[in-house]
Amino acid sequence: MKNNLLLAIGVLMINSLSAFGQGNSNNCDLPEISDTSGGGVYCTDEEVTLTITGELGDGTDWEWYANGDCEGDPINNESTTSITVTVTESIIYSARGVGGCVDEVDEGVECVQIEVILDDAPPEVDCPENMEVEAIVDECFAVVDFDLPTGIDNCSEEVMVEQIDGLESGDQFPVGMTTQKYSVTDENGNETICEFTITVLDTQAPEITCPEDIEVNNDPGICGAVVSYNIPEATDNCEDSEVDITLTDGLNSNETFPVGTTTVTYTATDPSGNSSSCSFNVMVNDVEPPKIIVKNIKNSKWPPNHKYFDMDITEFIESVTDNCTLLSTEDIIIDDVSSDEPQNGSGDGNTEDDIVISEDCKTVHLLSERQGSGNGRVYTVNLAVVDEYGNIGLAEIKAEVPHDKGKKGNPIDDGPVYTVNGCDIETSDEENGEEGQNSRIVNSNTRTLETYPNPFSTSFQIIYKPDSDDNVTVDLYSFTGAKIKRLYKGFVRAEKEYSWTFDTGNLNDELYLLIVNGKNSCVFKRIVHK
Repeated sequence: MKNNLLLAIGVLMINSLSAFGQGNSNNCDLPEISDTSGGGVYCTDEEVTLTITGELGDGTDWEWYANGDCEGDPINNESTTSITVTVTESIIYSARGVGGCVDEVDEGVECVQIEVILDDAPPEVDCPENMEVEAIVDECFAVVDFDLPTGIDNCSEEVMVEQIDGLESGDQFPVGMTTQKYSVTDENGNETICEFTITVLDTQAPEITCPEDIEVNNDPGICGAVVSYNIPEATDNCEDSEVDITLTDGLNSNETFPVGTTTVTYTATDPSGNSSSCSFNVMVNDVEPPKIIVKNIKNSKWPPNHKYFDMDITEFIESVTDNCTLLSTEDIIIDDVSSDEPQNGSGDGNTEDDIVISEDCKTVHLLSERQGSGNGRVYTVNLAVVDEYGNIGLAEIKAEVPHDKGKKGNPIDDGPVYTVNGCDIETSDEENGEEGQNSRIVNSNTRTLETYPNPFSTSFQIIYKPDSDDNVTVDLYSFTGAKIKRLYKGFVRAEKEYSWTFDTGNLNDELYLLIVNGKNSCVFKRIVHK
């Protein structure tokens, strides 16, 4: 018997089956039991000695029973104060004195009980603590090693450990929580359950890929453009997980983006809460020039008396509009004024300064004269206005001096013979909607911008020599302000000469405008296709 595992309990249950025999008719000397020993908790197949201490009466013997009420067949063959039993189950044993006068007495005979209990204590288990590990990079699992549970028992030298749930040590544990469950059992079937968790943490953010920056021109008539783009895509180390892709800044695809630069940002978040973001820019360029609407007024001067007549351009302008910039007629200036006859031709009075433009470029003074041998004189007043993004709107008004009031009374415009330049147009150059440096739109009458030939038929060459380092665009516009083609976009260095050749294709025979626009300056030149 394992003394350190015994419960030091002795259960003495003495049932007085008969009253004390004093005064009975037989004067019987009954057995007396003063103590018992051997009761307690034992392991399977352990041998236990049960003992009673007492005195027998005349002619009596001790009998032991495998029950608690001293009835039935005894389990001993001879009278003894102790017996040895093998523990296979929990039993209450009992003992009493029998024989002699005891058998004739109905009351006062003691029956003592001694309880033998088969071990029911489960094993003590050393169960691993809960574990947290990070997933392998680019994988949705972790290889986890751990010690198996161990147990000790009060009876069994060895206990049986059996896994009933979870994965084996060294397996690939998926992201998330896995419950490990084990049964630890002693030889008597007493069981202890060991349970712990292994949590694999996903700490790797998804990878999100945005489209490249987008650059578009404005949609006609609005200060922006409807822009469509591909929604960014994301991948995650846990391939089967759903990654949430959310617009966190900017505008959705197919919305109207304003002129300028809009930064669009998307964020990808995986089920573990890891997130990453990417951004791209949507640049909308305002390439639509303002529109100057002139009144349908015929300005014909007679007689050719060599006196000035004035043209106030505001009297000839119906309106000016722009898709982005709020403009008024005050923003329009005289760019230049040309005449289809020379300043001092034959038979026109031998005068100078036929064209005088006011300092504010709002009025021009024109001489009422024409060549005597000509077909009448036509003055062309070229108007210009620029919006905040450097787009130039053009228009023209005309004044004429007839040759006479007869059959030559309707002058014929033979094209510019000489030109007087008007004002420079000051503008704030705003690149992508952000205020930039001041630029100047200059009618180039220097070697800064030249074209050859002019007029042209099939192609022409552009020669440009910038005054400073700059990022420029070279564009060809119709005289009504419609952009035909971008010929160049890029960086130019100061004082270096650049040359581009443009094949005209199917251009109509009319006047065109070549514009070189940069952050530091803007120059343009009129060219004619014939």
